[in-house]
Amino acid sequence: MAFLFSCQNQDDHALKIFAAASLATALPQVGFVFETQYPGTKLELNFAASSTLAKQIAQGANADLYIPANPQWADFLQDKQLLQSDSRFNLLSNKLVCIVPESHQAPASLNELLESDIKKIVVGDWTHVPLGIYTKVVFEKAELWHKIESKLIPALDARAALIYVADKQVECGIVYRSDAMASPKIEIAFELPNSLQPKIHYPAAIIADSQKPFLDEFISFLKSEKAKRIFRNNGFTVIQQEKIH
Repeated sequence: MAFLFSCQNQDDHALKIFAAASLATALPQVGFVFETQYPGTKLELNFAASSTLAKQIAQGANADLYIPANPQWADFLQDKQLLQSDSRFNLLSNKLVCIVPESHQAPASLNELLESDIKKIVVGDWTHVPLGIYTKVVFEKAELWHKIESKLIPALDARAALIYVADKQVECGIVYRSDAMASPKIEIAFELPNSLQPKIHYPAAIIADSQKPFLDEFISFLKSEKAKRIFRNNGFTVIQQEKIH
């Protein structure tokens, strides 16, 4: 299984999966089990911000399946008729948490992020990265956006935000629960209150002109109990499958 961060020099026979950066731990595990169960298959996984991947696909990147971290970028491609709309379904959900570097003094609430000893808070870039878009919604709902915006550092994607905290470049960050579970160098300070949690959906859809063998089998495998167990073990919530038209 190949792990790619560009669209060049890819195997034309492999299934090319473009997926949100927050899936960079769980999806390779799912892919390994799939390839074991279906000998001769090969996955190429391209992880980046959902917005970056959508723009790559819109510009002609060779992809077979798109799994972003929010519906907005799937809608962007669907509006351009670049997705097989009858293949689209909601795969996963997630939660937002506040994280700090390991053994660092931790805030206990969103309001404590306003305190003077917290100078930098990393979040996803709220102009286009799903993590940042979700985070901005939370701060606006809590009526904290204008008070906290000057402290925020916009990261390129969810995994970049995690690295900022793990490397102690910032005092804390807002990331997905699944990302927080991926690094031993950080600790969860608190999970954002349920009343403020946005509805986080990871849709999946086949690219319009894709006709690869085993693509239907892979999508079925994503919905299987084996895959669901892996996703749950990595901090995701598996949502009931339903097609989106």
